[in-house]
Amino acid sequence: MKKNKTITALCVSLLALSSSNSLVYAATTSASSASSQTKVATSSQATSSSSTSATSSQSGQAQSSQNASTSSQTVSVSSLSGNTFSSNALTQSFCVIPQQAYHIYTADDFIRWVNGINDGWLDSTKDVYLENDIDLAGREVPMINNFGYSNGCSSFGTFHGDNHTIKNLSCRRSSSSVIQNNNGIFENVVFSLDIYGTDTGFIQNNSGDLKNVTFTGKISGSSIYFIKNNRHNISGLNVNGTINGSQSTLIYDNDNYIYGTLNKGGQIKGADASLIFDDHGRNNLRWNDGFNVTDEIYSAEELNNFSKYISQGQTRIDASLQNDISMWGSFTPIGHTLGGRPTQWYQGTFDGHGHRIYNFNSFGDGASLIEKIGDDGKLTHLEISGLVEGKDAGFVSENHGTITDCAIDLDISGNRYNYCERANGITDNSCGGQIRNSFYIGRITNTKCNLLYTGGGSVNDVYYYTPTPISGGRATRVSKSDVETGIVTEWLNGTRQGEKNDTSSWIWKQVVEDRVSNLVKCRPGFAGAGIITKAPVPNLSINDIGRTDKSLRVTKQFDTDKYGQVEYELTDGHGNVIKGWQANSEFTRLTPDTEYTISVMYKGNDEYLESDKASVTVKTKKTAEPQVSVDNIYGSSDSFTIKDNPDTSYGNVSYEITDNQGKPIKNGQKQANGDFSGLDLEDGVIYQVHVSYDGNDDYASTEKVIKIMKAPTVTIASKNANSLKVADLADTDKYGQAEYALSPSGLTANATSSTIDGLDSTTSYTVYAKRAGKGDYPPSAIGQVTTKTGNANYVVRIPAVMKTNDQASYVSTDVSSFNLGTHDSLSLSIINSVKDGKVTLTRQNDPARKTAQTQIKLNGRPVNNGNADIKVVDWQNSNCDYTPAISFTDPWNDNPRTPFGDYNGQITFQLTYNKHKEGN
Repeated sequence: MKKNKTITALCVSLLALSSSNSLVYAATTSASSASSQTKVATSSQATSSSSTSATSSQSGQAQSSQNASTSSQTVSVSSLSGNTFSSNALTQSFCVIPQQAYHIYTADDFIRWVNGINDGWLDSTKDVYLENDIDLAGREVPMINNFGYSNGCSSFGTFHGDNHTIKNLSCRRSSSSVIQNNNGIFENVVFSLDIYGTDTGFIQNNSGDLKNVTFTGKISGSSIYFIKNNRHNISGLNVNGTINGSQSTLIYDNDNYIYGTLNKGGQIKGADASLIFDDHGRNNLRWNDGFNVTDEIYSAEELNNFSKYISQGQTRIDASLQNDISMWGSFTPIGHTLGGRPTQWYQGTFDGHGHRIYNFNSFGDGASLIEKIGDDGKLTHLEISGLVEGKDAGFVSENHGTITDCAIDLDISGNRYNYCERANGITDNSCGGQIRNSFYIGRITNTKCNLLYTGGGSVNDVYYYTPTPISGGRATRVSKSDVETGIVTEWLNGTRQGEKNDTSSWIWKQVVEDRVSNLVKCRPGFAGAGIITKAPVPNLSINDIGRTDKSLRVTKQFDTDKYGQVEYELTDGHGNVIKGWQANSEFTRLTPDTEYTISVMYKGNDEYLESDKASVTVKTKKTAEPQVSVDNIYGSSDSFTIKDNPDTSYGNVSYEITDNQGKPIKNGQKQANGDFSGLDLEDGVIYQVHVSYDGNDDYASTEKVIKIMKAPTVTIASKNANSLKVADLADTDKYGQAEYALSPSGLTANATSSTIDGLDSTTSYTVYAKRAGKGDYPPSAIGQVTTKTGNANYVVRIPAVMKTNDQASYVSTDVSSFNLGTHDSLSLSIINSVKDGKVTLTRQNDPARKTAQTQIKLNGRPVNNGNADIKVVDWQNSNCDYTPAISFTDPWNDNPRTPFGDYNGQITFQLTYNKHKEGN
């Protein structure tokens, strides 16, 4: 310094960062009697000068720590070189401070300090001292853009609160905060906040420390926080204030360690509320009685977030269910191990407020809603439905706390994870927990002994209904009727667990069951698939089914006057609906011997609920049609005989003869056999033959009706040994061709000849005849007549004398009178007197009785028969006109020395008639 002027103090009044990262200082000297010059120095040695005017000021500005007596000047900077400020003129009042620190005495000081560090003419890395409590009520405070500096190891810039309070620090800006970036230290200060907005809070990004910093007041709005992103240790945060709103949290994203105290009166509350929304670090926040975090849960996503908060160690957060929630996917149990942390014991209160969590699924170790409830934990007034499966699966995997007034509608299984012996029921309550006034329904499978486990703690007024046998625990098994009629609901209301001084009006209700409606149609609960205000209908049954081969009918009489209309449904064996719900109890046009399911339900009325459907599976009966036709109906002028050989395994058979309108005729009434006589039958009239089975459990009753006309009268016009001639039936042009045969089966379209031949003689035959029917006229019954064929007739002529010398003699029959049965035969043989085909002759009038031999010829051919008979002829009825020729050779042909003379001899004929015998 030159001359007699001394510099008594330097005060850095402006700090700005130029584009060349140069720091610019505006410095002043003490005022002379005349004028002084202001020096402006930059690191680039740029200079500028301007005239100044001196003023005097004292308080109301940041003061030096030594309270040195200084003079204050106003520096007007019209321009600065070096691109450090804009070209706008800047006028700023400041005091000369001998040390690098700021002191705040008033609200104005605080606001000027904020503006100074925001605008750059105060150094944000310098310490600040709060000398008094200040009140910012009604004052608009800008956001502190940056405070302090941290190099990762040390922080520069400390706000010393000296246990003073900054009151009514208000922020009404969305997407903003009181402090945007804190890299310094706040200590020993109380912030009484009044913050409201969206995405707003106290500190947006914290890389500094808070030491004995107390938060009072309130933060409200949505997506609100005290600190949004924390990247530094917080060594002493005291929370006395409230943070209320949607997605409210003390710290939104934490990556470091937090120490502090949560004090009585402090509160965080709202939809998706948490102490720390996403905690990647650790916290040691001492939770004092009277501090509360209540997460109001509206959705499945928020329930999943709540599970995460507890798993991150925020175990004392309360849950308040605000809606019925439909879940999706597999739920991670509340408190389940996460990010290397062990499973957390839940110590808060989960209040369902009578809402329902449905479509709930949880799989794996500890599958449940809450994995572990600690000694201070409570779960109350909740309804849940779905499935849990795995080791230690249950409503709550392990309970040391209290479960009250819960409606648990869960299927519980240990199957999937091969720990079936460890899956429990409501909870493992073995460590002294309490279960009170609750109800369980569901299927328990693949657990140890199918166990509904309630453990060894206190179990009072807990009821359950399961379809399969179970064991274990101390809950009370109830019947389906107890569940559906509301008796259990009444019991639960009589012992419901309201909190002390609870004046709420909630009660247990009878609700519609939808998850396991095949078990019960309604049950105790709070929400269910609907609240029941009507009485349930008693259980239905429909075993009374009338069956035929093509129809099913419910015969049971229902009390429709009391419970409402009854409707019926029919499905096939695959569950496909054949006929939808209808008021008619009969289903027709069905297939015989086929399985169907009939369901029935009451539709309800003003007093009673619609019932669940009751179902029964039945088969239509088999069909057994009587085996009767016109081919086995016989008759006469006054009778019908039905020869059908009935099978009584199809039921009892009955017969009836009616006119063509179905009215029984005289003596034709229904009877057990097919023989009808004494009938008043007329020619040209159509009758009906009815044959029926009355059926049984397997076969339907059936009836077959055959239209028929009376049998024709059959007479024999003529007969002989091998044929019968039937008198031709009349009126064939009207009633159809006549057919004749020796058996009913022979009555065919080709059997039109009235002559029956090919018969045996003197044999009895039954001849059948009928009319085939024509136009509107049906066939007739079969008429018949029995008669014998005639005797066999034959005349055989044998020559009395036969001569030698090849002169032929003939054996013949009388063709006109020859008549044998078709299978009869007549044979003529030469016997005894012929040997080797030769006949011995004796010389007449010869005392010596000399002999000669002649060779017999048959039809001109020598016969050599040895000692056998000689068959001359074998007549059949068809060749009786055959006439054989017998001749003899001259004895000289046999012996030329035969003497002359008359020779004669004798041959013997044997005539044999063979009559056909049936079966031979």
